[in-house]
Amino acid sequence: MPDISLLEPVVLRGVVEKFIVPETLLMLNRLDQTPWPYPSAIWDVIKGSRMVAKPNVPNSEAHIISRLGRSQESAAFIYLREKKVFEPTTLHWLREPGEIARINAERAVLREINDLNQRFDNFAEWSIWQALGGGIIYNYADVQATVDYKFPASHFVTPAAPWLSNASLYYYGGLNGAINTPWTLGQADTNLTYGSASVSYASPFQIIEDVRSWKRIVQIHGRVPARESFATSVTMAALMEAWVHAGAGSTVNIPATMISDRMKDEYYSSGILSGFMGLTWTTVEQVYESDAGNLTFFVPDGQIFLGNYTDQRPVELLIGPTADDEAPNGFTGKYAKTWKEKDPSARQYLLEWHLLPVVTRPEQLLVATGIVQAYGQNGLGASPTGYWAGGAGTID
Repeated sequence: MPDISLLEPVVLRGVVEKFIVPETLLMLNRLDQTPWPYPSAIWDVIKGSRMVAKPNVPNSEAHIISRLGRSQESAAFIYLREKKVFEPTTLHWLREPGEIARINAERAVLREINDLNQRFDNFAEWSIWQALGGGIIYNYADVQATVDYKFPASHFVTPAAPWLSNASLYYYGGLNGAINTPWTLGQADTNLTYGSASVSYASPFQIIEDVRSWKRIVQIHGRVPARESFATSVTMAALMEAWVHAGAGSTVNIPATMISDRMKDEYYSSGILSGFMGLTWTTVEQVYESDAGNLTFFVPDGQIFLGNYTDQRPVELLIGPTADDEAPNGFTGKYAKTWKEKDPSARQYLLEWHLLPVVTRPEQLLVATGIVQAYGQNGLGASPTGYWAGGAGTID
């Protein structure tokens, strides 16, 4: 029998710990993963003071000032525990003696381990984006739960007018005969000039005023400057095309000649204008696939995440202790184990992870919806309202 080191518990856990998060999972790569030894997550929601100091006189007692405003929130960790039964081809390699069999067996085992690990990373990325949108709704057969991150109502915003309106642009899902929930743009219909209907844009002045007002909300409430914004390429196009394509719609009243040649080159090469309104604009095009086979964007079209995601560590990912009896005492992180069933004969691999994203400074974050005005699958003029504000946010 080949000696498969990957099937030894210590080696197996070491392999899982060395997996690198794919670069495409933007937020999971950025956030600190904080070990948390307790069975439920507890965090402070901090609201800084805007008060000014009061003058005093010499030789008098100092004024007593109340502590920073804060509330303490708690939630149970999300418990991920999934396993795989190795394919018959894998078992075949496990039965064959020799060095070649050992190499083939380890490759087969590693593929299975990596696939399960990727599912966990995708779920973590989804949960983080949900948290950045203000809250998470877990709606599964085994788990129904809601986590509210206490975003102020003023941090759910919509533009004064949609930045782009197109009656030939269709969203799928949400209402009658839903395909996906939350609504997503059909993959074949992401061309903003698709169909015979006219395309209209908000004026550049309207877009500037929208972004300026949103930045001001973050600055005033969060006491930090807004630095970044995240959106899909379709949402970015709604922002940029109003500036670049003179005459593209009746509401466009600033010629493209007002944009420098460098900015035009950047737009035509990347589709965005970096540094617009003092923000770093990042395109997020990654999707996940649900068990039903639906592809859905982590960041939905027509929505923008805007704020300060770095100063004062406003968001982090708490990692809780494992609940498996065979795990080392106090173990936090991804726990993996494997064993062989005798009847029916099969090799099984299990991965477990306790996690929960937390937002400690919600006033630094903002989510804008309704950027793109399109039609629903059933023909009603509509656009997605976003994860939390719209009551969506589930993986079917």
